[in-house]
Amino acid sequence: LRAALALQKLLQGLADLWGRPLEEVAPRARLIGQLIGLDTAESLTPSPTQARAQAFAAVADLLTAAARRQGVLLALEDVHWADEGSLDFLAYLAQHKLAAPLLVLCLARPSLLELRPAWPQPQADHSHLLPLHPLPQAASQALVYAILRKLSHVPPDLVSLITDAAAGNPYYVEELIKALIDDGVITAGPESWQLQQAQLPRVRAPATLTGVLQARLDRLPYLERTLLQRAAVVGRTFWDSAVQAINAATHQPFPALQIEAALHALEQREMIFRLSASDFAGQQAYLFKHAMLREVAYESVLLRDRPVYHRQVAHWLAAQSGDRVDEYAALIAEHYDLAGDAQPAAEMYERAAARAADLYQPDEAMLYYRKVLAFLAHKPHLTAWQLRVQERLSALLVRGARLVEALQTYLAFLGTAKLDGDLVLQARAWNRLAEIYAEQSDPAEMLNSALQAEQVAWLVGADVELLEAMLAQGRARLALTQFAEALDVAGRAQTLAERLGSLSATARVLDLLCAIYRQSGREAEARRCLAQLAELAPPAEASVEAATAVIPQQSAFLHYLLGRQFRASGELDAAQRRLEAAVARYREAAEQSGLAQALHALGELALTRGAAETAGVYLREAVALADVVGHTYAALHYRTALGEALLALGAHLEARDMLQSAQAVAADPQRMQGWAGRARLERVWGACQI
Repeated sequence: LRAALALQKLLQGLADLWGRPLEEVAPRARLIGQLIGLDTAESLTPSPTQARAQAFAAVADLLTAAARRQGVLLALEDVHWADEGSLDFLAYLAQHKLAAPLLVLCLARPSLLELRPAWPQPQADHSHLLPLHPLPQAASQALVYAILRKLSHVPPDLVSLITDAAAGNPYYVEELIKALIDDGVITAGPESWQLQQAQLPRVRAPATLTGVLQARLDRLPYLERTLLQRAAVVGRTFWDSAVQAINAATHQPFPALQIEAALHALEQREMIFRLSASDFAGQQAYLFKHAMLREVAYESVLLRDRPVYHRQVAHWLAAQSGDRVDEYAALIAEHYDLAGDAQPAAEMYERAAARAADLYQPDEAMLYYRKVLAFLAHKPHLTAWQLRVQERLSALLVRGARLVEALQTYLAFLGTAKLDGDLVLQARAWNRLAEIYAEQSDPAEMLNSALQAEQVAWLVGADVELLEAMLAQGRARLALTQFAEALDVAGRAQTLAERLGSLSATARVLDLLCAIYRQSGREAEARRCLAQLAELAPPAEASVEAATAVIPQQSAFLHYLLGRQFRASGELDAAQRRLEAAVARYREAAEQSGLAQALHALGELALTRGAAETAGVYLREAVALADVVGHTYAALHYRTALGEALLALGAHLEARDMLQSAQAVAADPQRMQGWAGRARLERVWGACQI
């Protein structure tokens, strides 16, 4: 389906499920469309963060509406392969009790718990983990008798042969019996089955499930085996015309009618199943019965044939996806990659990375960007492409609380910018390095990087990067208690900000000056700067509409800066008013990252005032917002503060459960070496263990 048609079908289908007119449910339906990557052709909210949060609520509402009518069982297979966004939504469902009979059944391998140790959700008393153990001998025997019920007599030695080899694996039981049918040991008729008793002593059960599946594959007729191998190249889900496309590229293609007949035969053998729905209109979709069967079939494809087959699948997917190509970019890229077509694979991986980032799947986005960089290595004629990807990857690494990798990637970004001779990007790289060193509590390296950034930015007149460099220098010199030097660079930054006419830049300079004067003991000057900062912002009591009509998001930022400065000066009531104003304006502007920061600041203020319960309310929302968008780094700070609030309330167990993931990230030296917030988190974590 083309994007517009796919969106229309989604809107109509969701309207039917909700049982309401299309125009009434369209806003929420479009949010769900955004969540799954469809282009809704309009911006529903100023912030994609808000869109995702609202989409989660919309899907939950949809499931509630359906469950109220007749109850809903949502069965999900292979959840260990789910993307981060899907896991986040399942955690959302586990955390929010729905007023309807809904059961979500997730089947997954234990590897899921390596990714999400607290799965499905800490403190979700209506969620349960049910480990599946091998079938006991009696249950395995009962399964064998159930499958062989059409035999007039089931010999005990046949039952023992199957159950001993299966070792409690029900899929092995099924496949071994089918292998016996394929070999003629069992003749399967429509009404009754016959056992060739004389052949039974010669049966040797393969030692592994893979061996059983390989044996079944080897016994298939040539056409069916070849077709199954080519289908395996497409994936566990495949389409008839994709297999036809592979077939057309071979030296001796099979007639189309023979392929259709072979597909039908494989259905009869229960190796594949026909799906009732397909991603692509007019294309029949099929599914391998089990992922292991698909893996065994793929491994039997000749190595020399795989690149040709993958290339055809990539071409087919690109043609079928049309204007929805970004939805399938990762899959197309993988096929190009396996075909050895590096450049088209890299192009598709970059598109897949951008889409994953938009859908708040940072781990996937980082993986795809790394694949692009692997292709771009040692290709100096493609430095512009390399710079773009390095910068995007570095930003994602910071958000993902991977400061060590972010530092290394920004250094590589700097090296590429030098190779390319781009001084503006060199200045930007130095500024980003300064930010990393600030987070790692290394003011000396922060200062050095900022000085380098200033020098390069001044050479090319890059005023934006020059201002960033000056602000970073001021913060670094403040941390080093070099107050005179800090004031000097802050003064130069103030002149530049005024020349640029940037309200937010001027506010940031005044914020820095407040801190310098206060820490150097010059309280009168600090109050003067604070007053100047207050003059830039609307009154805290001004209506949201009036404030945002003048400076939509800047007013929120100004109130946030004022709230922090009033708190630092001990004026807690004024700080409260300003931070509450910041929250209100950020909500109105739908700027969720800023909202989370402001809520965090309010939570910290409440802790200062001894109001732990109030702090918990603010900080829980901040954590939830950070989790929704995968901002792991911000969540480390928010979780630490929330842990402190929970400890103050005596909720040690809840604090420990909530901090467990943060502690694991912060304690990893390969991710967060030197992190400035580590000492506080360690203190709170230690208190949780008492």
